[in-house]
Amino acid sequence: MKCKKCGSEWHCAGNIKQCPFCLQDCTLPADEIERMYTMAEALPSEDPAAKMQAYLTVAEYGYAPAEYRLGTCYEDGKGVSPSVSLAAVYYRLAAEQGHADAAFRLAILLRDRHYDTPEADHAYFWLRVAAELGVPMARCYLADCYNHGEGIPANPIRAAYWYTAATEVGSFEAAYSLAELYHEGRGVKKNPAHEKYYAEIAYNGGITAADKLIRGLDGVFSEVPPRIEIKNRNEDRFELGFRAYKEGKYAVAALMYSLAAKDGFARAQNNLGVCLERGHGVPQDEKAAVVWYDLAAKGGYQMAWLNLGDCYRYGRGVQADEAKAFSCYLTAAENGHARAQYVVGNCYFDAQLVDRNMPEAMKWYERSALQGYGEAMEKINSIRADMTELYNYGVNAYEKGKYEDAVRFYTIAAECGHRGAQCNLGYCYQQGQGCEKNDRLAVRYYQKAADQESGIAELNLAFCYLRGEGGLPYSYKKANDYLHRALRHGVAQAQEVLDENKERRKRKIAQKIYAASAAMLARGAENAGEALRFRRIAAQLGNPRAMCALACHYEFGFGVPMDEDAALAWFERARAAGFMNASRMKGATLKLVHQTMAFRRPSEQK
Repeated sequence: MKCKKCGSEWHCAGNIKQCPFCLQDCTLPADEIERMYTMAEALPSEDPAAKMQAYLTVAEYGYAPAEYRLGTCYEDGKGVSPSVSLAAVYYRLAAEQGHADAAFRLAILLRDRHYDTPEADHAYFWLRVAAELGVPMARCYLADCYNHGEGIPANPIRAAYWYTAATEVGSFEAAYSLAELYHEGRGVKKNPAHEKYYAEIAYNGGITAADKLIRGLDGVFSEVPPRIEIKNRNEDRFELGFRAYKEGKYAVAALMYSLAAKDGFARAQNNLGVCLERGHGVPQDEKAAVVWYDLAAKGGYQMAWLNLGDCYRYGRGVQADEAKAFSCYLTAAENGHARAQYVVGNCYFDAQLVDRNMPEAMKWYERSALQGYGEAMEKINSIRADMTELYNYGVNAYEKGKYEDAVRFYTIAAECGHRGAQCNLGYCYQQGQGCEKNDRLAVRYYQKAADQESGIAELNLAFCYLRGEGGLPYSYKKANDYLHRALRHGVAQAQEVLDENKERRKRKIAQKIYAASAAMLARGAENAGEALRFRRIAAQLGNPRAMCALACHYEFGFGVPMDEDAALAWFERARAAGFMNASRMKGATLKLVHQTMAFRRPSEQK
């Protein structure tokens, strides 16, 4: 290459931006490079050396057709000593820019040179690329490979597909091979009419061997077969493009993505958008990238929502719109995309696109981490470490009586989901320490901590249900449920409260039963037997008044045989239980006996 500024000459591959000597811009316009190539093509073939030199001059500007021609010169030894290695170099340079014929020639060279070695994989890669780009011989070669299992697993259906594709672009050899497949019924259903159709194409194209097939089908009318389709067709193109992109062959990748994208394959549409946005293999066009991202997103590919969100967020190819950007991120996150969930978490954590909301941030980080997204795991661990430190600051401040500082530290840690901070903050609101007393807020924070299995918070919630505080209704059942949860989480005090609740519940039931017995007697002595049964149950449950009343029944023989020992025993139990008004109870019972003239003792009943 010769610099038009300083006249320096050097050899390179590609239209470089700067002269390495004068450091001035020495690129050439595309139309001038094309003009140089046209002039090289016009040189007479009788002077191959001059023609080859002209191709070399243009090839140094990175022009793919010139690189391909230069490769043929080295392969065929025209104007230069034959060199398969140099031919492969120039074919590769052209092929990596998407030159179909160069890709095919490179595939053949690599296959012949590295047959039956791991390097042969590159040959079949370029053969597939050339076939996708429409080279007839490449399609025919690829079909042969699938037909005979050469270099790739045998697949008669794919062989039939590629023979058909080669026939469509003028390969008569492919038509003959396709006729044989229809004759044998391999990859396609055996069909004489379809066999004759392709055999006639081959024969008319100069393949004389097809005459044998035709003569065996006398009386059969040829019929145009339906188009052969194969599953995952676009996945094949996408896989080729993805491999090419990873290897830095961006032009090839963009071509493969484009083929699948135009067929509606969402992943390819997204990746084509990436190529357009970054200018990889195609001229940079952010507006076109947005179009492809939108198509891919609507086609159900979640990564496209994420890329579309970035475009709206940073104004790439579309007017910046933070609301739309967040909506795109959220759509992908709600559909389970791990990276999108992490990005949504970042938006809430950093107050970008939306207001800061630490609980929401932690929720999305955790969803992302559950899918194994590493950055989300690291973020959660980092936040938890920071929040634990803030929680400890709060504990130290509380112990020193600096309640306002404690509340401030607890609040920050609680917003990030630290259950200890949530529980302690709830206690501060309940007691009005460092903040205005607010039972409802206390219950709210206890509930958040309890949802994370904080035993102390569960115990405190149980007390709130037992007292009906913080907007909670009194509920013995819910209180007991939280006490059992607290006990499972290692809070020993919960067992004491459970025992107290059980005892309190028993006393309350005994009191109600005793009250029911008193109401029965008030309605008449004829209810004495049933009332006595109720009083006995209440006494056994520990009600002191019921004990004393039962003692009076035995003392006066009211509803039971008179028994001074039993009466004395029940009086002692009542006194031990704290009931000191035995005389008053006796008087009331005796009055009831005197008022009930129709009353008879059980011993007198017949």
